[in-house]
Amino acid sequence: EKPRAVHGQPRKKTSNTRAPESPPSTMTEADKSFDKLQFALPVDENNKATEVRILNFSRPHMRAFHFNWVAFFFSFFAWFAIAPLVPYLRVSLDLCDNGNWDVLTDPRQCICSNACKRTLQNGNILNVVGAVAMRLVMGTWVENAGPRFSMAFIVIAFALPVAGIGLVTNAAGYIAARFFIGGIGSSFVVCQFWSSVMFSPNVVGAANATVGGWGNLGGGVTQIVMSQVGAGLAASVGYNNGWRYANLVPACFLVLIGVGLMLFSDDVPEGKFKELYASGQRKKQSYLTLIKAAGKDPRVWLLCFIYGGCFGTEVAMNQQLAPYFYGYFGLSITSAGWAAAGFGLMNIFARSLGGVISDFANAKFGHRARHWVLFFTQTM
Repeated sequence: EKPRAVHGQPRKKTSNTRAPESPPSTMTEADKSFDKLQFALPVDENNKATEVRILNFSRPHMRAFHFNWVAFFFSFFAWFAIAPLVPYLRVSLDLCDNGNWDVLTDPRQCICSNACKRTLQNGNILNVVGAVAMRLVMGTWVENAGPRFSMAFIVIAFALPVAGIGLVTNAAGYIAARFFIGGIGSSFVVCQFWSSVMFSPNVVGAANATVGGWGNLGGGVTQIVMSQVGAGLAASVGYNNGWRYANLVPACFLVLIGVGLMLFSDDVPEGKFKELYASGQRKKQSYLTLIKAAGKDPRVWLLCFIYGGCFGTEVAMNQQLAPYFYGYFGLSITSAGWAAAGFGLMNIFARSLGGVISDFANAKFGHRARHWVLFFTQTM
């Protein structure tokens, strides 16, 4: 399937008779437009879309937009899928001070004190370490591999530890699985890169915020869905196995979306990186050069600390809320999932709103205004 020609008409055929050459300065803008690719959305001089049409699914811009946020959504869904199931797994892995399912008959009976809490917290910490490490790798990789392949690789490859956590039998296995699952958090890097190469500066704030926000929404939805799935499976196959089978759900979705976006989307408006490399329209860059360029820019480090505080809080909340509501307020596993989801569900509008405000400020007062928007929203 090729990008659909809507804006503009294809070049008309000419006769074999050679026309007199015209000076370059006399070529009109209309003549120049014939040399451009044609798209379903209006584009700028770099073929980036100048509009975001949510209900449009045409290639390449909006198709990439929708595959982008859906892939990121299921990445977040899978990343935090284990959180509402902690009451089950801590008994299965013999983390409780008073025994496992050989002794206990209900997850509420678990006494999780120092050693138990330390294991769970170490799992959470290593989970974030895995995300940070993979994000650093993906930041340079996506520049050469392209966002389409990079996103597909992430969701398919990390579907393995997502499903595999159901096979662990002890604390060490749990911590290791959590570390590898954390790598799926690198999908955010690809998400923002993909959106940035598809949309023009006048709408890129809204585009990036929307794909990011709707993707982050997965961290809230998973609290509801996985608590329900886990409880349902626990009732049918037992507490020890229910949470293990439950993790197959996000893993299957990850594989499906990975295959779909590889087959039906594009890296950039001009097509796929592989084809652009073959035609000489794009050249690979040195990974060391990319790393040095980023490391020398002080703005990168400033944003690193700002984002660390902002997103670090979100990760902590997504990991801790469901077990917290279950343990300290005595809610059922499903009710705790609904309560925990309230935080993540804010992304359905909050992040997009930030992007829209940032684009508006940029249009009115210039790029510096984006910094002020960031300052005020972060402070609030």
